[in-house]
Amino acid sequence: MRTSRGLLASLAAASILFAACGGAATEAPATEAPATEAPATEAPTEAPTAEAVDFKACMVSDVGGIDDNSFNENAWKGMTDAQASLGVEVKFLESSATPDYEKNINQFISEGCDMIVTVGFLLGDATAAAAAANPDTRFAIVDFAYDPALPNGADRAIGVTRTRTMDEMLAQADVLSIHCPLTRATRGLVGERELRLLPPNAVVINTARGPILDIDALERVMREGHIAAAGLDVIPVEPPGNDVPSLLRAYRDREDWLTGRLIICPHIAFHTPEAWDDIRLKAAETMRDVLVEGLNTNVIPPESD
Repeated sequence: MRTSRGLLASLAAASILFAACGGAATEAPATEAPATEAPATEAPTEAPTAEAVDFKACMVSDVGGIDDNSFNENAWKGMTDAQASLGVEVKFLESSATPDYEKNINQFISEGCDMIVTVGFLLGDATAAAAAANPDTRFAIVDFAYDPALPNGADRAIGVTRTRTMDEMLAQADVLSIHCPLTRATRGLVGERELRLLPPNAVVINTARGPILDIDALERVMREGHIAAAGLDVIPVEPPGNDVPSLLRAYRDREDWLTGRLIICPHIAFHTPEAWDDIRLKAAETMRDVLVEGLNTNVIPPESD
Protein backbone atom coordinates (compact mmCIF):
# COMPACT_ATOMS: atom_id res chain seq x y z
CA MET A 1 0.00 0.00 0.00
CA ARG A 2 2.84 2.40 0.74
CA THR A 3 3.89 2.53 -2.92
CA SER A 4 0.51 3.96 -3.93
CA ARG A 5 0.40 6.49 -1.07
CA GLY A 6 1.17 9.51 -3.27
CA LEU A 7 -1.49 8.81 -5.87
CA LEU A 8 -4.00 7.78 -3.23
CA ALA A 9 -3.43 11.07 -1.41
CA SER A 10 -4.33 12.93 -4.58
CA LEU A 11 -7.35 10.75 -5.26
CA ALA A 12 -8.70 10.64 -1.71
CA ALA A 13 -7.71 13.74 0.21
CA ALA A 14 -8.40 13.79 3.95
CA SER A 15 -9.16 10.07 4.03
CA ILE A 16 -6.29 8.48 5.95
CA LEU A 17 -7.24 6.03 8.70
CA PHE A 18 -12.32 4.11 7.73
CA ALA A 19 -28.93 -2.53 -4.53
CA ALA A 20 -27.96 -3.23 -8.11
CA CYS A 21 -25.27 -1.16 -9.70
CA GLY A 22 -25.24 -1.08 -13.45
CA GLY A 23 -25.92 0.85 -16.59
CA ALA A 24 -23.92 3.45 -18.40
CA ALA A 25 -22.16 6.19 -16.50
CA THR A 26 -24.02 9.46 -16.18
CA GLU A 27 -23.32 12.85 -14.72
CA ALA A 28 -23.57 13.09 -10.94
CA PRO A 29 -27.31 13.54 -10.30
CA ALA A 30 -28.57 16.59 -8.48
CA THR A 31 -30.98 14.44 -6.47
CA GLU A 32 -30.34 11.23 -4.60
CA ALA A 33 -30.68 8.06 -6.64
CA PRO A 34 -33.44 5.58 -5.64
CA ALA A 35 -32.41 3.18 -2.90
CA THR A 36 -32.59 0.24 -5.31
CA GLU A 37 -30.25 1.70 -7.90
CA ALA A 38 -26.86 3.36 -7.68
CA PRO A 39 -25.48 3.90 -11.20
CA ALA A 40 -21.86 4.46 -11.94
CA THR A 41 -21.37 8.19 -11.79
CA GLU A 42 -18.87 10.46 -13.47
CA ALA A 43 -17.64 13.69 -12.00
CA PRO A 44 -19.24 16.85 -13.40
CA THR A 45 -17.80 17.80 -16.78
CA GLU A 46 -16.41 21.26 -16.01
CA ALA A 47 -13.15 21.90 -17.85
CA PRO A 48 -10.30 20.63 -15.67
CA THR A 49 -7.46 22.93 -14.79
CA ALA A 50 -4.96 20.27 -15.86
CA GLU A 51 -4.58 18.75 -19.32
CA ALA A 52 -6.55 15.52 -19.59
CA VAL A 53 -4.51 12.34 -19.23
CA ASP A 54 -5.32 8.78 -20.21
CA PHE A 55 -5.95 7.49 -16.70
CA LYS A 56 -9.29 6.31 -15.30
CA ALA A 57 -9.66 6.20 -11.51
CA CYS A 58 -12.79 4.54 -10.12
CA MET A 59 -14.12 4.56 -6.55
CA VAL A 60 -16.37 2.03 -4.83
CA SER A 61 -18.08 3.53 -1.79
CA ASP A 62 -19.01 1.88 1.45
CA VAL A 63 -22.68 1.88 2.47
CA GLY A 64 -24.05 5.16 3.78
CA GLY A 65 -24.20 7.15 0.57
CA ILE A 66 -21.68 9.18 -1.35
CA ASP A 67 -22.75 12.28 0.61
CA ASP A 68 -22.29 10.68 4.06
CA ASN A 69 -20.26 13.58 5.53
CA SER A 70 -17.57 10.99 6.17
CA PHE A 71 -15.07 8.79 4.32
CA ASN A 72 -17.20 8.29 1.20
CA GLU A 73 -17.73 12.01 0.69
CA ASN A 74 -14.14 12.95 1.53
CA ALA A 75 -12.71 10.27 -0.74
CA TRP A 76 -14.94 11.37 -3.64
CA LYS A 77 -13.90 14.97 -3.03
CA GLY A 78 -10.30 13.81 -3.35
CA MET A 79 -11.15 12.07 -6.62
CA THR A 80 -12.78 15.16 -8.13
CA ASP A 81 -9.87 17.30 -6.93
CA ALA A 82 -7.56 14.87 -8.74
CA GLN A 83 -9.64 15.28 -11.88
CA ALA A 84 -9.22 19.03 -11.73
CA SER A 85 -5.54 19.07 -10.83
CA LEU A 86 -4.25 15.96 -12.61
CA GLY A 87 -6.65 15.63 -15.54
CA VAL A 88 -7.66 12.04 -14.72
CA GLU A 89 -11.10 10.61 -15.47
CA VAL A 90 -13.00 9.65 -12.32
CA LYS A 91 -16.16 7.65 -11.60
CA PHE A 92 -17.84 6.08 -8.58
CA LEU A 93 -20.22 3.26 -7.77
CA GLU A 94 -22.27 3.54 -4.60
CA SER A 95 -22.71 0.45 -2.42
CA SER A 96 -26.07 -0.03 -0.73
CA ALA A 97 -25.29 -3.34 1.00
CA THR A 98 -22.37 -5.69 1.61
CA PRO A 99 -23.05 -7.87 -1.49
CA ASP A 100 -22.52 -4.76 -3.64
CA TYR A 101 -18.81 -4.55 -2.78
CA GLU A 102 -17.61 -7.42 -4.97
CA LYS A 103 -20.13 -6.65 -7.70
CA ASN A 104 -19.13 -2.99 -7.94
CA ILE A 105 -15.41 -3.78 -7.96
CA ASN A 106 -15.91 -6.35 -10.72
CA GLN A 107 -17.92 -3.88 -12.79
CA PHE A 108 -15.07 -1.38 -12.68
CA ILE A 109 -12.59 -4.12 -13.57
CA SER A 110 -14.68 -4.94 -16.63
CA GLU A 111 -14.75 -1.24 -17.56
CA GLY A 112 -10.96 -1.14 -17.62
CA CYS A 113 -10.34 1.28 -14.75
CA ASP A 114 -6.63 1.94 -14.30
CA MET A 115 -7.04 2.32 -10.54
CA ILE A 116 -9.85 1.25 -8.23
CA VAL A 117 -10.13 2.94 -4.85
CA THR A 118 -12.38 1.27 -2.29
CA VAL A 119 -13.55 3.13 0.80
CA GLY A 120 -13.74 1.47 4.21
CA PHE A 121 -12.15 -1.55 5.84
CA LEU A 122 -15.33 -3.58 5.21
CA LEU A 123 -14.29 -3.74 1.57
CA GLY A 124 -10.95 -5.27 2.54
CA ASP A 125 -11.75 -8.89 1.65
CA ALA A 126 -13.35 -8.03 -1.70
CA THR A 127 -10.52 -5.63 -2.54
CA ALA A 128 -7.78 -8.13 -1.67
CA ALA A 129 -9.44 -10.88 -3.70
CA ALA A 130 -9.89 -8.62 -6.73
CA ALA A 131 -6.30 -7.36 -6.50
CA ALA A 132 -4.95 -10.92 -6.40
CA ALA A 133 -7.04 -11.92 -9.41
CA ASN A 134 -6.23 -8.78 -11.42
CA PRO A 135 -2.53 -7.93 -10.95
CA ASP A 136 -2.54 -5.46 -13.85
CA THR A 137 -5.11 -3.22 -12.14
CA ARG A 138 -4.00 -0.83 -9.41
CA PHE A 139 -5.98 -1.04 -6.18
CA ALA A 140 -6.01 1.15 -3.07
CA ILE A 141 -8.22 1.16 -0.01
CA VAL A 142 -9.00 4.17 2.15
CA ASP A 143 -8.26 3.12 5.71
CA PHE A 144 -5.37 3.16 8.13
CA ALA A 145 -4.66 0.96 11.13
CA TYR A 146 -2.33 0.12 13.99
CA ASP A 147 -2.75 -3.21 15.79
CA PRO A 148 0.31 -4.67 17.52
CA ALA A 149 -1.61 -7.83 18.42
CA LEU A 150 -2.06 -8.94 14.81
CA PRO A 151 0.75 -10.88 13.13
CA ASN A 152 2.78 -9.24 10.41
CA GLY A 153 0.96 -9.53 7.09
CA ALA A 154 -2.55 -9.64 8.52
CA ASP A 155 -3.03 -6.07 7.32
CA ARG A 156 -2.67 -7.18 3.72
CA ALA A 157 -5.39 -9.78 4.15
CA ILE A 158 -7.93 -7.14 5.16
CA GLY A 159 -6.70 -4.37 2.89
CA VAL A 160 -5.52 -1.72 5.34
CA THR A 161 -2.34 0.32 5.48
CA ARG A 162 -0.48 -0.62 8.65
CA THR A 163 2.02 1.48 10.58
CA ARG A 164 4.88 0.11 12.66
CA THR A 165 4.18 2.30 15.69
CA MET A 166 1.16 3.99 17.19
CA ASP A 167 2.93 7.36 17.07
CA GLU A 168 3.42 6.98 13.31
CA MET A 169 -0.26 6.20 12.85
CA LEU A 170 -1.41 9.11 15.02
CA ALA A 171 0.68 11.63 13.12
CA GLN A 172 -1.16 10.74 9.90
CA ALA A 173 -4.70 10.24 11.22
CA ASP A 174 -7.15 13.01 10.42
CA VAL A 175 -9.75 10.74 12.04
CA LEU A 176 -8.79 8.52 14.98
CA SER A 177 -11.34 5.78 15.60
CA ILE A 178 -10.67 3.52 18.60
CA HIS A 179 -11.62 -0.16 18.33
CA CYS A 180 -9.90 -2.40 20.89
CA PRO A 181 -10.80 -4.31 24.05
CA LEU A 182 -10.17 -2.80 27.47
CA THR A 183 -7.18 -4.58 29.02
CA ARG A 184 -4.37 -3.67 31.38
CA ALA A 185 -2.36 -2.74 28.29
CA THR A 186 -5.01 -0.54 26.68
CA ARG A 187 -6.33 1.29 29.77
CA GLY A 188 -5.33 4.94 29.25
CA LEU A 189 -3.89 4.09 25.82
CA VAL A 190 -4.91 7.44 24.33
CA GLY A 191 -3.99 10.32 26.60
CA GLU A 192 -3.03 13.95 26.11
CA ARG A 193 0.34 13.09 24.57
CA GLU A 194 -1.26 10.86 21.96
CA LEU A 195 -4.03 13.36 21.19
CA ARG A 196 -1.45 16.09 20.56
CA LEU A 197 0.31 13.84 18.04
CA LEU A 198 -2.79 13.97 15.85
CA PRO A 199 -2.82 16.60 13.07
CA PRO A 200 -4.58 19.88 13.92
CA ASN A 201 -8.37 19.71 13.52
CA ALA A 202 -8.43 15.92 13.78
CA VAL A 203 -11.58 14.07 14.85
CA VAL A 204 -11.60 11.47 17.64
CA ILE A 205 -14.15 8.63 17.82
CA ASN A 206 -14.38 6.07 20.62
CA THR A 207 -16.77 3.15 20.24
CA ALA A 208 -14.57 0.76 22.24
CA ARG A 209 -14.45 1.29 26.02
CA GLY A 210 -14.40 4.55 27.96
CA PRO A 211 -11.21 4.08 30.04
CA ILE A 212 -9.10 3.59 26.88
CA LEU A 213 -9.39 7.34 26.17
CA ASP A 214 -8.53 10.04 28.70
CA ILE A 215 -11.74 12.06 28.51
CA ASP A 216 -10.30 14.96 30.55
CA ALA A 217 -7.34 15.22 28.17
CA LEU A 218 -9.79 15.17 25.27
CA GLU A 219 -11.62 18.14 26.77
CA ARG A 220 -8.38 20.09 27.13
CA VAL A 221 -7.25 19.62 23.53
CA MET A 222 -10.76 20.35 22.26
CA ARG A 223 -10.96 23.58 24.26
CA GLU A 224 -7.59 24.61 22.82
CA GLY A 225 -8.86 23.86 19.31
CA HIS A 226 -6.31 21.18 18.47
CA ILE A 227 -9.04 18.53 18.17
CA ALA A 228 -11.93 19.75 16.05
CA ALA A 229 -14.61 17.29 17.12
CA ALA A 230 -15.29 14.02 18.88
CA GLY A 231 -17.86 11.24 18.91
CA LEU A 232 -18.14 9.15 22.07
CA ASP A 233 -20.30 6.06 22.38
CA VAL A 234 -18.58 5.15 25.63
CA ILE A 235 -17.40 7.05 28.71
CA PRO A 236 -15.22 5.96 31.68
CA VAL A 237 -18.13 5.04 33.98
CA GLU A 238 -21.47 3.88 32.56
CA PRO A 239 -23.95 5.09 33.58
CA PRO A 240 -22.16 8.15 34.95
CA GLY A 241 -22.26 8.49 38.73
CA ASN A 242 -21.84 11.54 40.92
CA ASP A 243 -18.36 12.29 39.57
CA VAL A 244 -19.45 13.31 36.08
CA PRO A 245 -16.58 14.16 33.69
CA SER A 246 -16.29 17.87 32.97
CA LEU A 247 -16.70 17.27 29.22
CA LEU A 248 -19.98 15.44 29.80
CA ARG A 249 -21.23 18.28 32.03
CA ALA A 250 -20.39 20.81 29.33
CA TYR A 251 -22.23 18.66 26.78
CA ARG A 252 -25.31 18.43 29.03
CA ASP A 253 -25.22 22.18 29.61
CA ARG A 254 -24.93 22.81 25.83
CA GLU A 255 -21.97 25.11 26.30
CA ASP A 256 -21.35 27.25 23.23
CA TRP A 257 -17.79 26.07 22.61
CA LEU A 258 -19.06 22.52 22.01
CA THR A 259 -21.74 23.45 19.47
CA GLY A 260 -21.45 21.10 16.53
CA ARG A 261 -18.28 19.51 17.90
CA LEU A 262 -19.33 16.67 20.17
CA ILE A 263 -21.78 13.75 20.02
CA ILE A 264 -22.23 11.41 22.97
CA CYS A 265 -24.38 8.27 22.70
CA PRO A 266 -25.35 5.80 25.46
CA HIS A 267 -23.22 2.86 24.24
CA ILE A 268 -25.53 1.98 21.33
CA ALA A 269 -23.29 2.37 18.28
CA PHE A 270 -23.56 -1.38 17.64
CA HIS A 271 -27.36 -1.35 17.69
CA THR A 272 -28.35 -2.47 14.19
CA PRO A 273 -30.35 -5.48 12.94
CA GLU A 274 -27.15 -6.88 11.42
CA ALA A 275 -25.30 -6.58 14.73
CA TRP A 276 -28.01 -8.37 16.66
CA ASP A 277 -28.01 -11.20 14.12
CA ASP A 278 -24.24 -11.44 14.42
CA ILE A 279 -24.37 -11.48 18.24
CA ARG A 280 -26.83 -14.40 18.21
CA LEU A 281 -24.82 -16.30 15.59
CA LYS A 282 -21.47 -15.83 17.33
CA ALA A 283 -22.93 -16.79 20.71
CA ALA A 284 -24.32 -20.03 19.28
CA GLU A 285 -21.05 -20.80 17.45
CA THR A 286 -18.98 -20.19 20.58
CA MET A 287 -21.18 -22.46 22.72
CA ARG A 288 -20.95 -25.17 20.07
CA ASP A 289 -17.17 -24.90 19.91
CA VAL A 290 -16.69 -25.04 23.70
CA LEU A 291 -19.44 -27.44 24.79
CA VAL A 292 -19.59 -29.82 21.84
CA GLU A 293 -16.16 -29.70 20.20
CA GLY A 294 -14.05 -28.97 23.30
CA LEU A 295 -12.34 -25.93 21.80
CA ASN A 296 -11.25 -22.78 23.60
CA THR A 297 -12.91 -20.36 21.17
CA ASN A 298 -13.16 -16.89 22.74
CA VAL A 299 -12.23 -18.26 26.17
CA ILE A 300 -10.51 -15.60 28.31
CA PRO A 301 -8.29 -17.19 30.98
CA PRO A 302 -8.05 -15.41 34.36
CA GLU A 303 -4.36 -14.63 33.91
CA SER A 304 -4.87 -12.84 30.58
CA ASP A 305 -4.89 -9.08 30.09
